[in-house]
Amino acid sequence: MRYVSLLMQDSRVRFSAAKGLARVAAKLPEDLRAQIVEALLEQLTEHVRLGDIPPTALMPELPETFDAATIPPLDALDLYAVSDCTWHGVFLALAECTRRALIPTSLLCRTLYWVLCGLLFDLRRGASSVGSNVRDACCYVLWAMARVRHIDTLAPCALSVAQRLLVVATLDRDVSIRRAASAAFQEWVGRTPHIPHGIAVLRETDFAAVGVRRNAYTVCAPRVAQYSEYRSALLGHLQRICLSYWDADVRKLGALAFGQTLPLEGSAHEAIVELVAATQTSDPNVVHGALMALVSVCNHITNPALAQVALSGALHIPPRLFFTPGGAMVLEACLLYTSDAADE
Repeated sequence: MRYVSLLMQDSRVRFSAAKGLARVAAKLPEDLRAQIVEALLEQLTEHVRLGDIPPTALMPELPETFDAATIPPLDALDLYAVSDCTWHGVFLALAECTRRALIPTSLLCRTLYWVLCGLLFDLRRGASSVGSNVRDACCYVLWAMARVRHIDTLAPCALSVAQRLLVVATLDRDVSIRRAASAAFQEWVGRTPHIPHGIAVLRETDFAAVGVRRNAYTVCAPRVAQYSEYRSALLGHLQRICLSYWDADVRKLGALAFGQTLPLEGSAHEAIVELVAATQTSDPNVVHGALMALVSVCNHITNPALAQVALSGALHIPPRLFFTPGGAMVLEACLLYTSDAADE
């Protein structure tokens, strides 16, 4: 089944179609409502290229109980061919259905898997990226889910949802998405007792605190990372997404946040080794982010052996990289890097 209006380029049409579909579904028997939700979820996989991900990573093959180990394979999906309009329309429809308590329990986990995947939907298109509307719709789904589902139903997934919402609330590029994720997190904290350190974390990630990007990256994220339940999720997103992001400002802020957060992690040595290895790649964005992160790490760690690892082995960047697009930023990062090495 295809919902043509949900896939239209005009966002106003998608909003109207989502509301209309939910109103129609509310008038139908439960088994027919389940078929509508099933068709919506199938629409999400229409353009997904799996690559190295096995077919068993598809949602129909998954058990009905929530398992946090399912989320990393979804994050590894190749979504380059996915239409942001399609995903936006589908998640809007799911949000409207969730707000009206129309999602059957048998499809709740499958819906939640895709929502957590959509929270990181950010595709490069030309000189910019698309996907902020998709991430906003996913925040809407989670906001509505906290309001209508029984707290016992949400207990198994509460930690995974909190981790992903805090990653988006502190490390997303767009202010509207950070605030939407903060609002959804606030709803989960207020309506469920299963969010670790909920009130304390909420004080650090409220609407005003995440409004300024630099404050969200360099103040909110490190404060949230003080809690072990969220530290690995924040560090993983910083290293996997922010340090190689297409926007240089995001890479710089991500490097600052990484340097403030990494000393709190016991496995800092492995992360530093990975950053040193990343400086040997041919992608200037990756090299720039890795160098900036190493500079930031050296400014915050107090272990001399760890600092020595961070300051060694990353000075053999191919000279041709300086003459590629983005090479000037790599050269700037090299100068900062060698300046710190000289201080050591």
